[in-house]
Amino acid sequence: CTRELVPSRAQEPPVRARRRAAIWTAAVAVLLLSIAAGTSLVTGCRAPRVLRDAFTPATPHEQYMRGLEKAGLADTALARDWRDSSVAVLTRPTPVATPFTEELFVDPVAPRAAAYAVTVRRGQRLEIQATLQSDASARLFVDVFEAGAGGPGTPRARASAPEGESRAAFEPDRDGRVIVRVQPELLRGGRLRVTSRLTATLLFPVPGVTPAALRSVFGDPRDAGQRRHEGVDIFAPRGTPVVAASDGVVTSAGETARGGRVVWLWNAARGQAQYYAHLSEQLVTPGQLVRRGDVIGRVGNTGNARTTSPHLHFGIYAGPRALDPAPFVRPVPGAAAVPAAASLERLGAWARVTSARADVRAGPAADAPELAVLPRNTPVRVAGALDRWVRVLLPDAGEGFVPLASLALSPGPLRRVQVTADTAVRTRPEPDAPVRMLIPPAGRLTVLGTFGEHALVQTESGERGWARL
Repeated sequence: CTRELVPSRAQEPPVRARRRAAIWTAAVAVLLLSIAAGTSLVTGCRAPRVLRDAFTPATPHEQYMRGLEKAGLADTALARDWRDSSVAVLTRPTPVATPFTEELFVDPVAPRAAAYAVTVRRGQRLEIQATLQSDASARLFVDVFEAGAGGPGTPRARASAPEGESRAAFEPDRDGRVIVRVQPELLRGGRLRVTSRLTATLLFPVPGVTPAALRSVFGDPRDAGQRRHEGVDIFAPRGTPVVAASDGVVTSAGETARGGRVVWLWNAARGQAQYYAHLSEQLVTPGQLVRRGDVIGRVGNTGNARTTSPHLHFGIYAGPRALDPAPFVRPVPGAAAVPAAASLERLGAWARVTSARADVRAGPAADAPELAVLPRNTPVRVAGALDRWVRVLLPDAGEGFVPLASLALSPGPLRRVQVTADTAVRTRPEPDAPVRMLIPPAGRLTVLGTFGEHALVQTESGERGWARL
């Protein structure tokens, strides 16, 4: 994609030299802007990743951190916790399948972020929407990272919700895993709702037929293995309209021995050429601007398809390289996210394991990695709800997902006890954790759950903590 930007010139008249300089200055400015966007407007080639990164502006999340630094607040304990949480979740994102919706509880005095790992194919568009129900207005930061884009294990920001908004969208330039991070600003909490969906970036080019009509796939051998199929075939009755898969300009509308009647469409926004072949007729001319969904031709079997049933051969090219068109046009299954089955009023409250055991998983799926096994009567705090899974905070500060069916979300007391000696009620189920209060002999405690040698207890005044009984 290299070009000589400024040709060698001998001496020129001053007026012509100034005019030429102005033209080249404008051209370089356009080229730099296109590199920042990731695509050359001149050649359509993808700019090297290092150049794109050099022109990437700071995200709203990064600008917020800089604001804390300028205000002298970045070294406060709360700001450090907020920053550390935003970094830590990127190393252990929750693996999820899209579409999904999760309801989360965010404690305003315990800063935390949520991160999700999603697999996205080139040609698909990932959309993330976050909303926060809070007592006060709050900013939400939504960022999308490519896993490993900055080297092994180093995610790099690729898209963000604009300042003041909480919706982000991302179209990757390669198949792989992306990480979505959602985080409210400092001292803002409440009920956080995160929703995602995947869509195809282009319109299916033959309306009125189902994706099942797409039969011959990308990469199939052709001509006894001498070449491969550089597109997909969509079968439909002769004369069925063929529409533009995106906005673009018609660069060619001619006839070839192999493709028959063909149309080439240039999609400048993505730096891609679209190829429509075997048409029975073309309804556009070179240089014509078309909009997504405009009829540009009709299905046929011209060219080397004259012995086959009528169909559209559809191809996509980025420079000289053919791309698999299927992810670009095939509708993504699962049109709507499944709402959480758990009672959302229990977000932030304590629950208790009621089954013989509860397997704690890294994600909301039975085949997600197992993190821990909780015995009956283990208390957990409800941090989120996704489909039929509950995100829980464990007594030892761990976090994971357990099936909703293994929990009691509104558990009653296990038993009531009267202590016979001074009993320390601590902040955590650890022998050296800070003491919240001391219960004198004959004092009464209600046991809400057990974890190892400790019990989650509630005093007669309603305060909760951990005690060894």
